[in-house]
Amino acid sequence: MRPFVVASVFWLAAATGCVAACSVPQDAQQQVILRFDVTDMGAMGDVPLLTLRADGHVAVPLRGEIREGRLPETEVQDLLDAMVSDGVLDLTTEQIADALAPQSTGGGQVALPGLIADGATSYISLDMPGCRVSLSAPDSALNSLAHPDAAPLQAFRRSELRLLDIVMRLQRG
Repeated sequence: MRPFVVASVFWLAAATGCVAACSVPQDAQQQVILRFDVTDMGAMGDVPLLTLRADGHVAVPLRGEIREGRLPETEVQDLLDAMVSDGVLDLTTEQIADALAPQSTGGGQVALPGLIADGATSYISLDMPGCRVSLSAPDSALNSLAHPDAAPLQAFRRSELRLLDIVMRLQRG
C-alpha cells in the first residue's frame, strides 16, 4: 500500500508541478512578481494599473497618486494558483493573437478579427522562479465576448478579471 501512496503523491506533484513552482518566493519579499496594465500606449506603462510584490504589497495608481495595500499571503498564493489553473503560464501572446486571426468561414467568406481602432491592450507579466510569462491581448474585454470559443483569450481574460477585482478593491479603499 505504501508504494501506491508514494507513487500517487509523486504523480500528483508532477501533474501540478506548475502550481508548486509558482509559489511566492520567500527569500525576495520586495520582488515585484506581477504587473498588470490596460493601456493604448503599445506597451505596459512605467506605472502599471497593478503591481504586486512577493510580500503581498500591492500598488494601484489613482488620480495621479499611488494607492497601496497588502494582500494576505493566502490570497496571493490563491491568485497564482488560479492563474496556473487558468493555463496562463502555458500561453503566449502569439496564441492569443492566433485565436483572433481571420478564419475562413467557407464559401469564400473570411470572418474578420475583432480588432477595434484605438482599443486598449491588456498586459499581464508574471516574474518568479519557475513562473515567467509576459502576455498581451488586444481589446480583451470586447474580444472575449465576440470570441467565446477562443480558448487562449478566455484563459487570459479569466486571470485579467481576477486582477481587475484587486484593482477595484484598492481603488475603493
